[in-house]
Amino acid sequence: MKKHYLFGLAISAAFAVKSQTVVDFESTILSPETYNNGSDLSGGFTYGYSHFSNYYDTLFDYNTGFSISNVADNTTPGYTNQYSAITGSGYNSSNYAVFYPDGKITMTPLVANLILSARITNTTYAALSMMNGDVVGKKFGDSTNAQGQYDGTNGEDYFILKIYGRTTMGDTTGMVEVVLADFRFADNSQDFILQDWIDVDLQALNSAIANVDYISFDFESSDIGTFGINTPTYFAMDDFIFTAGTIGLNELSNDYKIYPNPVEDKLRIENAIGNLKISDAFGKTVFASHLNGTTNVDFSRLTSGIYFVSIENEGSIFTKKVIK
Repeated sequence: MKKHYLFGLAISAAFAVKSQTVVDFESTILSPETYNNGSDLSGGFTYGYSHFSNYYDTLFDYNTGFSISNVADNTTPGYTNQYSAITGSGYNSSNYAVFYPDGKITMTPLVANLILSARITNTTYAALSMMNGDVVGKKFGDSTNAQGQYDGTNGEDYFILKIYGRTTMGDTTGMVEVVLADFRFADNSQDFILQDWIDVDLQALNSAIANVDYISFDFESSDIGTFGINTPTYFAMDDFIFTAGTIGLNELSNDYKIYPNPVEDKLRIENAIGNLKISDAFGKTVFASHLNGTTNVDFSRLTSGIYFVSIENEGSIFTKKVIK
């Protein structure tokens, strides 16, 4: 399997984590080899605390945003096969989501969430366009565009998915890039077009500034024409994972001091009385103790990542996210 590159940035936030949700799209009922592209005008698909938006235009019979599919045809090129993943199936399941701009994943307001990960791959339409070229998109690795004109790339082509965490005000909380195809290697044997489900860590979308209210998507490609990107701007998603929980009155911040954040070796907790529990992003407890004032917790043995420091006292719970 080729090397895939993920980039991101992350900082800390405070909220209470309740449960983990895996959106595998299987609850959407589909007949075999079909898809739901929003033609029922429902406006999208809701799974737990998340909503995958969809817009369907009845006049011109097209849709944007997310569709849910189980189409297995990963050999037919072109727009007529826009709802299939190049893998021929979901990740260990039948259903998966297909995205075409514009659309977003909206998280339920007033619910604290932590975005964890998702499985990502190319659609058949995008992958075969990059592999072989078509009437609009070039064959990746060639120095000419679809019209046979030199395009200045020298065949060093790329196709990148950009994933953004956003607040309701539109501020960016974090960003992750997923390289869907890359022909920029000095060793051409390393060039690749993604054809497997890869596990993309999305924890970099989470921020101390505010909760992630929605997730948006953008694309970047080396194949640019008069009207923008020539590469079909699609991707497929499965197993979108996040944690979520309502913030109640007994879970609001108090006078506890927890620092430094990010932490390297020692995390200092001041003015705290009660039961301490530190868990990782997937809910596994890595440290537990009873607090009576001030203490230092050894983080040097823990791997880099996101952790939750929870202090419980007489029914009140304070939870703060820290970065190692």
